Amino acid sequence: MVSALRRAVRWRQAMRERDLRLGTSGCARAPVQECREATSPPERGLTARELIRMAQAARRGPHPASPPEA
Repeated sequence: MVSALRRAVRWRQAMRERDLRLGTSGCARAPVQECREATSPPERGLTARELIRMAQAARRGPHPASPPEA
């Protein structure tokens, strides 16, 4: 019983720390960017790693080598 309570307290503390890091990093407050072109969804679902990389790329904005929008 005591070990389960300790585990629950540690879990709650870890989740609060994660939420604090996310909030202070600015990721949660990043403005939404419009999608430039519509793409068809892939045949399979996206992996978590792919979704994370897509979100990181969206926060960074357009690629420096891409031409400026008119």
